[in-house]
Amino acid sequence: MDQDPEIDKELKDLWGRRNGLDREEWKRLCILVQTILSTVRCRELSALRDRHDPQSLIQDFIVDKVLTSRDSQCHGASALYFFYRNYLRDRLRSQMRLDNHYDDSNEGLPPPDATTDPNPGIGEVLQEAGLSVEQVRQAACQWLSEQEEWIILYLGRFLCPEGDRRLPLSRLAKTYNIRAYHHKAMQLGLVWGHNNPRYFQGTKLGQWLTTLGLDIEASQWDSLEAALQILCLTALSMINKPPSTSGHKP
Repeated sequence: MDQDPEIDKELKDLWGRRNGLDREEWKRLCILVQTILSTVRCRELSALRDRHDPQSLIQDFIVDKVLTSRDSQCHGASALYFFYRNYLRDRLRSQMRLDNHYDDSNEGLPPPDATTDPNPGIGEVLQEAGLSVEQVRQAACQWLSEQEEWIILYLGRFLCPEGDRRLPLSRLAKTYNIRAYHHKAMQLGLVWGHNNPRYFQGTKLGQWLTTLGLDIEASQWDSLEAALQILCLTALSMINKPPSTSGHKP
């Protein structure tokens, strides 16, 4: 890693004064961290499932370690690189634990809804948009198979259930060790207003809906909601599905 004494000096100064930074200084610190870490290439990063979205990992690191934990010192880019590699190692260990969450981590949690059938009338709503329930279901299966586990959990344990069966995101994050859970909710599209469809269009859910040929407009909300319900129920069916026994002890 190339060393720049001026960058190291500025990073050390801003990092050491995090308890008293003003808004512009915080912005500068975050830009520095993001710029430095954007060049990172390491084993830990290549082993993570979200390695294809390194900027999201850096954002999570900023939220978890730069904004929240303020009792450490950083003496330059090399130290920051060391902190980040440790953070990625923690993420990798969490990923390995999360791979087994269907086996034992649901203990003490309310059971998810048993039904994975969409509400009656959804077929007619989708038909008006030129889609069928089966088309949307297949698209949902394909999309979810390419996503990280936290997305399936957010949909199946938070968005889909109602009443007492719905887990608050904070509890979901604690139970499954999901980092930067609010930031992820924004990425997914769970934090938005119906009066701001342009923002929702840029989220993961908004992008998926767009691939179905649906317009992200308030006037199309019935069709959007119908497709989201099928996506959500598909995620729920994946959570309800018994885990594979291959590779596990009886």
